[in-house]
Amino acid sequence: MIEKLAEKLLEEETLSLPQIVEVLGPRPFAMKDSLKDYLQELKDRTDQTEELLEKEKEQEEAHAKEMRAAIKFDADAVEDDEDDKDSKSDAESSEKATEADKKEDEKTESSEKKDDSDKKDK
Repeated sequence: MIEKLAEKLLEEETLSLPQIVEVLGPRPFAMKDSLKDYLQELKDRTDQTEELLEKEKEQEEAHAKEMRAAIKFDADAVEDDEDDKDSKSDAESSEKATEADKKEDEKTESSEKKDDSDKKDK
């Protein structure tokens, strides 16, 4: 009996009361009803948790299967050039922005020079 308990402890660092009862068996004397109810509740919770985990795993597998079905590889398919188009339009946008910034800088510099010349004239 002690060897079984030792082996179980080597597998897991800590054991709950229901696990100890599984290894050692029922007590030689009767347990209080409240303790029996508590142990039954713990066992029910564990069973419910395991069922939920199983359902969750099944749902994940079904979702993964759907995703694999949705993303089928076709070796003969022609590749879209959408990525290239997006890259070109991004580059054009940045060029336009750079040109606009340069024009604005030129306007600012010319207005500053004009202000400086007006101050010198006064």
